[in-house]
Amino acid sequence: MTSAKNWRRLQVRDICSSIDYGLTASASPYSHGPRFLRITDIQEGKVDWSAVPGCNVSPAEVTKATLTDGDIVFARTGATTGKSFLIKRPPSAVFASYLIRLRVDRSVAFPDFVQLYFQSDEYWQQLRRYARGGAQPNVNASLLGNIELPLPPVAEQERIAARLGAALVLVDKARRASEERVTAAEALPAAYLREVFGSVAPFDAAPVPPVIPTRAGWKWHLLTDRARLATGHTPSRRCPEYWSGDVPWIQLPDIRALDGKRAYETSERTNELGIANSAAVLLPEGTVCLSRTASVGFVTIMGRQMATSQDFVNWVCGADLHPDFLMYLFLRCRREIRDLGSGAVHHTIYFPTVEAFRVCVPPVDEQRRIAQQLSNRLAGAATVLAQCRDELAAIEALPAALLREAFGGREG
Repeated sequence: MTSAKNWRRLQVRDICSSIDYGLTASASPYSHGPRFLRITDIQEGKVDWSAVPGCNVSPAEVTKATLTDGDIVFARTGATTGKSFLIKRPPSAVFASYLIRLRVDRSVAFPDFVQLYFQSDEYWQQLRRYARGGAQPNVNASLLGNIELPLPPVAEQERIAARLGAALVLVDKARRASEERVTAAEALPAAYLREVFGSVAPFDAAPVPPVIPTRAGWKWHLLTDRARLATGHTPSRRCPEYWSGDVPWIQLPDIRALDGKRAYETSERTNELGIANSAAVLLPEGTVCLSRTASVGFVTIMGRQMATSQDFVNWVCGADLHPDFLMYLFLRCRREIRDLGSGAVHHTIYFPTVEAFRVCVPPVDEQRRIAQQLSNRLAGAATVLAQCRDELAAIEALPAALLREAFGGREG
């Protein structure tokens, strides 16, 4: 509730000269009639009037549904219910039946101020209270008219709207700049991997691997010559005694969170009895686990002895292959790995293909150096990304805070 002097609370119906539904008409890009504004034409609070189709309607319908400067239209049904748009300098245009038009009485309210209120938390709380329909909410003109809003004198509304609108424009610019920084930070890991491994992937499953620009000491090897291939399995779900043990068990629901990291904990555990009565096997710390179904190409390294489901191919590296280097190589070559999968519904890489994996690697000391370098750089990239996301979250919280301050009657 507002408490500032000269503020009062009125319902939407008290500040409008009319609350109307739109027209049912056929939109056509070839029509020479007025523009026909629909819900789908309002994108991110903007309308590209040049892209809004025309419609053929009678003069009476044009009179009933013409949009003028300062009108506010609302989506009244579906996922966008309650979203509003302030009409500014429209061309000759009418609006569709799934919209409600408010025509504000300017002796009582300033349209820009009212529209800004319709973005506030308080408005949305009221709308959720009045809306009908559950999963597909809707609101009619009568219910919309029940919404209350705080109003100072009209001159004060204009002043607040000008200041608040200017502040929100600056916030939007800051948000877009922050989103660009997040996008740039998200691209850093792939850039680092490509810088180290080059533009030609050091991975293939063809009998004759591609030619990679000369690198001293880098050579192609069949992966099974450098690492032992192991599989996974799921102990029977019908036997609860096989579960809730002390053996971490990696499955597909775990892999996205573990991607590019060491795995120490999993969402489920099996036990020695489950291992003994299934094709699952205990694998040593340092085993590289690559998902081969559904989430194809995601990869992790076991931080301790574990088992996996059958959705993984697991590589126990020999003395000439460093596990972290292999994980980073798989990360660099994720697209190439995914391209080896088949199946329209469940994308899968089958074992004959897995057994043909070839990798191009340097001597193990160089692998170790590269892995450490990448570990440091990727950790730095993760820190930068977290900072960028925190910044974006803080900026995204500003509009609600500014709106709360303005409509709490505390704007100075």
